[in-house]
Formats: sequence, C-alpha cells, structure tokens
Amino acid sequence: MLLHDHVALTAAERATLEALVERHTLLERAARWALGAGLFIEEPRAMDEFSLDVPVRLSEDRWLVYDST
Repeated sequence: MLLHDHVALTAAERATLEALVERHTLLERAARWALGAGLFIEEPRAMDEFSLDVPVRLSEDRWLVYDST
C-alpha cells in the first residue's frame, strides 16, 4: 500500500501510519479498523466513474484518505 504525504509528516508519524495502513489491503479492513477505533468515516466521494476517496478523520486536523478503484 502506498502512502502519499500531503502535509509534511514527521518521520515518526509517517512510520506509524505506514505500519497501520499496510494491513489495510481491502477497504473493508480499513473501515472495520476505523469503526473499531471510534474514528469518523466521511461519506465516500466519487472522483470519477472508476474511483472513490474515503476520508477517515484521525484528529481535528488530520485525515487519512483511502483511494479505491
């Protein structure tokens, strides 16, 4: 799984997120993790006819967005 950093994460933040998302090989796994952790999953957004973005709120100012095609 590829992690694109658009907010200049620290090395520690990036390592933590990479370790987390490497287990999310399916969007279903990511959703189960987020719901189990009590995180808010925003309404998926259609980017085009083939892909969705699924934002998960990590904190007040941080979101993890899954791209699903």
